[in-house]
Amino acid sequence: LALLGALTGCFKKTTEEDKELDTFAEARQRAATYYDGADYTRAAAQYARALEIRPDHVPTRLGYAYSLMFTDLPSNQIRADQELTSMGKLEDERMEVKRVYCLGMVHRNLAKNYQRRSRIEEQKGDLSSSRNSALTAREHARRSLDHFSTVIEIDDELATRYSAGRRVSASLKPDAYVSMAHCEIIMGDATHLEHYDNAEKYILEFASIARTARKFWMERRERILADDPLKSGELADPGLAVPSEEERKRYERRILNTINQEVAARRALMDTYLYLNDYTRAIQEANVILSLDSDVDEVVLIRGRAYAMLEPPDYASALKDLNAYRARQDLSVLTENLVRLNRLIRTYEGRLDAQRKGRTALGCGSMTSAGSGEASANT
Repeated sequence: LALLGALTGCFKKTTEEDKELDTFAEARQRAATYYDGADYTRAAAQYARALEIRPDHVPTRLGYAYSLMFTDLPSNQIRADQELTSMGKLEDERMEVKRVYCLGMVHRNLAKNYQRRSRIEEQKGDLSSSRNSALTAREHARRSLDHFSTVIEIDDELATRYSAGRRVSASLKPDAYVSMAHCEIIMGDATHLEHYDNAEKYILEFASIARTARKFWMERRERILADDPLKSGELADPGLAVPSEEERKRYERRILNTINQEVAARRALMDTYLYLNDYTRAIQEANVILSLDSDVDEVVLIRGRAYAMLEPPDYASALKDLNAYRARQDLSVLTENLVRLNRLIRTYEGRLDAQRKGRTALGCGSMTSAGSGEASANT
């Protein structure tokens, strides 16, 4: 009986442990599903549930921190920072680079939030609060830059240990560079223009790596297309080719993501140049953005407005952009924005006409003066 009781106790314990493990696995699976669906609030809740069972499970703690970070709420950013800091430096460099990268993202997001707050306070005329928010934004941006510099160092070390293909797919280096560009933009102002040059440098670093990555992913995608059983008609059941289709879509998402990242960074730089009234550099950034993605209608409109703000104004180029933007709108719906756009086009047409007439008059005046001189000499 004693032996039976001992065995029963062991069986009960094992069953309870199994239940906990099942709950842990279920919570992690749900968290991953929510995370993949960009429902980061629910993902964080499920990761927190899993951590109640295994509080020291590193991948789960990282997943929890990443979910909090992506919610983009300042309170959650702080919680993510606390979670990542409490973990300390991890021995596994592949985990450590993810931890440090998330710390960089946390402080970058906090910097963006404080920068946004500073702009709002400036518009309200609360200049003292605006300055304080701007200083806090720069401090978070500096901390973010330090973390991303560490990410690049670790990533370079990992690159020597793994094949080129795996490092292209797993590297956080391009993400670090583009995030550093955003931080430099936040740190810049009218008296610290060097930060914008640094941002441009980091964007170019990102673009170089991104081009290499896109080439790698395109080659992988083309190889899948070439070996696709559906294409050759070898499969009787099309459902069997789904994994190949999913893999192809994954590569296409990665390709598109690198383009979107560069566009977002250059949009931030373009908006900053507009804020500083540097319309020439704003137009240069707009040109690069449209070379990456010609369907960004809003950038066409912004570039058109910037052309009209040059000294002297380039109304011909401005009208070309505004009419191109207008052609893509639904003209059957007369919205307030369309009314304003039509009014702006008419204004620029009038100014261009006046500009041309002024040049013609100036040219005629020069000719008249020259003719008068000749007449005087002949006389």
